[in-house]
Amino acid sequence: MLYECLTGQKPYPVDSLEQQIAKHINAPAPKPSALDPRLAAFDEVIAKGMSKKPGRRYQSAGEMAAAARRASDVPVRTTGRSGRHSASRTKTTPGRGGLSTKTLAILSAAVLLGAALVFGAWHFWGGGDDKESAGPPSTSAPPGPSDDPGGVVPAIAATLPPDIKESGRLTVGVNVPYAPNEFKNSAGDIVGFDVDLINAVSKTLGLLPEYREFLFEEIIPTVQRGEINVGMSSFTDTLERQEQVDFVTYYEAGTLWAQRTGSNVDPNAACGLRIGMTPGSTHETVEVPAKSDQCVAAGLPPVEAVVYPRQDELTAAVINGEIDAMSADSPVTGFAIKGSNGALEPAGEIFDTAPYGFPVQKDSPLAESIRQALEHVISTGEYKTIATKWGVEKGMIAKPVINGAIS
Repeated sequence: MLYECLTGQKPYPVDSLEQQIAKHINAPAPKPSALDPRLAAFDEVIAKGMSKKPGRRYQSAGEMAAAARRASDVPVRTTGRSGRHSASRTKTTPGRGGLSTKTLAILSAAVLLGAALVFGAWHFWGGGDDKESAGPPSTSAPPGPSDDPGGVVPAIAATLPPDIKESGRLTVGVNVPYAPNEFKNSAGDIVGFDVDLINAVSKTLGLLPEYREFLFEEIIPTVQRGEINVGMSSFTDTLERQEQVDFVTYYEAGTLWAQRTGSNVDPNAACGLRIGMTPGSTHETVEVPAKSDQCVAAGLPPVEAVVYPRQDELTAAVINGEIDAMSADSPVTGFAIKGSNGALEPAGEIFDTAPYGFPVQKDSPLAESIRQALEHVISTGEYKTIATKWGVEKGMIAKPVINGAIS
């Protein structure tokens, strides 16, 4: 908001919400001086205020306002012989390369208003936590259009298990980041396609979603033990996993590899290459081991599997050349490519398409409740709206089922 007050344009003027999110996640904070050299003193203020880590930002509205006011007191003197400019504490007159008194007054008011609004929203949405939870502590996603309590469908809500209905909550185990499906925005809130979908399902059931962070490999066992109601982490519905939990399908995704732009990686000829993936994914447990076994059987070097704990770290590893390519679900890879500013491109086409599902405890009636709620969300058009918002329309399904995997 402060950047827009200073420059008259948004920090990342792109065409879609999906691109906006990608820029906020991956792109550095823009410099006001790039649009107006007289604003160079504000570059550091904006950089700190838009830090990717909440703990590195200003911790109060007063702190940010004071920093911005100090910057507004530092006029810029241009030399006329070079592109350089330097700061001076001398008084500035209009039209001489600095900011006029009137401009400074307007700017000061904008700074104070912007800081108040930004920090009001920042604290309201629970921002400022720079720690990553590894277990039960709860994190709620910010309310959105799906949280209208008027959307309850009594006939569907009546199918809920009594203990869940009585609690009024749907406890959801999640692993982040896995943009655009589930990840944290700049304020530390859990957002994404899956999150909006669970919010809509919860609304239909008359429940309040409560998000709890876990390691990916911990979510299904925690669902099995009944410590959470449902899992949400872009789980592929497989026959092997169905032995542990039931799945309510909600999307169709495939595998898509990404490589540095200009590389020549072929997923079907990856022997001897270093391929990255996230832990516990089907790419780590099934796909890449199978490809590696085929290489060894043919007398070729195995595929070297390199596991990164977080998807953003995996994406960065490909960009930085630490690995030859990465294997991830198609919407995740697509999002990473779009947000890479041209550094990444697909390696091959999408393959091994399979359903995503929300895991629930085996034989729990909750599965049918969620299935009916999701079917309702699809019928109202909200499902398509959510998918379009996050740019994942290609994987939409027409009808959710319980345990949709066939292989």
